[in-house]
Amino acid sequence: MSKTLAPLLLGAFALALTGTLVSCGKNTPKPPVDERQNKGHDNPTFAELTLTEATLKAGKTFSTETTLDDVDLSTAAVQKIGLDQSGATIRFIEGAGYSKKFTVESTAKTPNRVYLLKIAYKNLSGELMNDQLVSDEQINRHQHFFKEVDPDVTDKVKYIQTPILMSYSYAYCDVFARKKNPVGLTGLLQFVKPEATSSKKQKDMSMVITLAHFFNTKFISPGVVRPFASIVTPGADTDINLRINFSIIAQ
Repeated sequence: MSKTLAPLLLGAFALALTGTLVSCGKNTPKPPVDERQNKGHDNPTFAELTLTEATLKAGKTFSTETTLDDVDLSTAAVQKIGLDQSGATIRFIEGAGYSKKFTVESTAKTPNRVYLLKIAYKNLSGELMNDQLVSDEQINRHQHFFKEVDPDVTDKVKYIQTPILMSYSYAYCDVFARKKNPVGLTGLLQFVKPEATSSKKQKDMSMVITLAHFFNTKFISPGVVRPFASIVTPGADTDINLRINFSIIAQ
């Protein structure tokens, strides 16, 4: 190798090495993360649903804006359902105070009756993970939807979409850092069917609770989310589906 060429090659090598070090430095932008491969939280594997009997306070009427301040929880009659999705299908957890169905009263039987529904999730390791779903990064991406299965359709799952035909109404009651944010981990249910005019004394009903994960935001405009029974959630995947059965007593 000539004495002239050697310094040139050495300089080119040093320049290439410098470029490599710079390109791998801490200031290099990281490639975008596909959130569908990494949602930023554990998968909900176990779910515990706790239903507590309550009564609307005097002078209060139920709506989607009802809050926990509007109800009296002094009855403290509690039912629980546990679900396990660690296998190929979701199965009910038996024993330890769990049941496979909630029994509730419609307003035909007790006009001011409402129910507080709380949902708690655990990951595959059995650790509580609700906090992961409502972190500063995740809270505006998560919302539960409470959909009533149409009992007249047996060959597939179809939902009742007309609010006046539904057996219940729901109010999001989640509060984080003193601010209301509709997630659905805490909410109130009021069952309005069967009605007092119905010949039915009892109605069996199935509800599918879907935890949706939105990849941008659940808000369709500032402070506004989709209705609690929405079956279409554009821009979202499903973290978990829970099918819950109810017996609604009307008389």
